[in-house]
Amino acid sequence: MRSKKPTRTVLLACLAAIGLVAASVAPSMAAEQKMLKIYVSTGFDGNTWMDASTNLLRAIAKTKAYKDRVTLEVQSARGDAQTQQQQINAMTQAGADIILAWPISPTALNRAVRAACQKGVTFFTWDAEVTEPCAHYVGIDQEWAGAGPAEWLAQKLNGHGNIIFMGGIPGTMVDTRRNAAAKAIFAENPGIKIIADTPSMWNSATARQKMAEIIAAQGWDR
Repeated sequence: MRSKKPTRTVLLACLAAIGLVAASVAPSMAAEQKMLKIYVSTGFDGNTWMDASTNLLRAIAKTKAYKDRVTLEVQSARGDAQTQQQQINAMTQAGADIILAWPISPTALNRAVRAACQKGVTFFTWDAEVTEPCAHYVGIDQEWAGAGPAEWLAQKLNGHGNIIFMGGIPGTMVDTRRNAAAKAIFAENPGIKIIADTPSMWNSATARQKMAEIIAAQGWDR
């Protein structure tokens, strides 16, 4: 499932899918009085977007539609693929019914994801994907998310100017696709020059530090 819509719509789509899973097991749930155990594994934290995403999930889980049907636990891998893999394995062993993940790597988690699916866990990723086919993906068109802003900037600059390019977390699917799409647009506009290219780690403090370093090294007159 792909969309150009913002995070709220994407997460609501995830919860809607979770609702379908809940409905599909409703007879056994009624018999056992069992609540679905949902775990959330975020590949990183430290920015307002991820905070908003996890807060929205917590809020939706407490609504009338879900509060008597699910329990929700959120964990962060803090940018480390091995940690996230271990988290997913632990969630599976803890009896997760559903795992919802923002994967820090598209491939490094595949073994843990596959093991979860084999144990009967319904596995979702949002915004970023894994290549393990048993995982369900809900997210936006990441190529558009990179190319769209790049096209806007190219138009505003009339195809000429020096720019600083800041990506996100290197190696993630989101960063790789967005960066490639954006740079393809800039390549079509040879008058636009990337004078500095650095990852921001999707963290405002890191972005400010990187910007200060670039300005100190190159100044504003370029």
